[in-house]
Amino acid sequence: MSVSQGGLPPGKKRKESKDSMDAIIEDNSQKVILCHNCMRYGHLGQCRSKPRCAKCHEEHVTSSCHNDSLEQKCLICDGSHYSFETSNNEFERQKVIKKHMAMTNSSFRDSNNAVPKTTYASVTKNNPITPQEINSSNLPSQSSNTQTSINIPNANSHFTQRLFETELAFLVRFDRRS
Repeated sequence: MSVSQGGLPPGKKRKESKDSMDAIIEDNSQKVILCHNCMRYGHLGQCRSKPRCAKCHEEHVTSSCHNDSLEQKCLICDGSHYSFETSNNEFERQKVIKKHMAMTNSSFRDSNNAVPKTTYASVTKNNPITPQEINSSNLPSQSSNTQTSINIPNANSHFTQRLFETELAFLVRFDRRS
């Protein structure tokens, strides 16, 4: 067993109380698991689903993939990373679910229902795009009779940024409650 700073094993925190007695707080949350066969969260062995490659999205196991020249794309969130990387938004959500399970002593189903999924509708409802955010210099003037091209910003990148900000805000609020 390795010992971290302060003489405590990793994963444990020291909490001082008013009575000058120390209490050791242990993190009992489970680790997030990802099936390397179907690239879905929550199980490892005995997966009966068809295999899915995390790199090329074909029906074969990732370890046997020969397509190294493809662009990185996540099967779960369509981000620019592989499905097995921890930069995945769903990975962060699964971590919050596991913490919720440990703190409330509830089942995965109850915790999964308690931790909301981030949808496009929830992102736009909580963070509406204001008129100030629209770059009016790219819009044609009303007095102009000539045709001009309109430069529309990439909606996917704006949505991805809003999605990330919403996820981050949720995680911060959830951590403050604990």
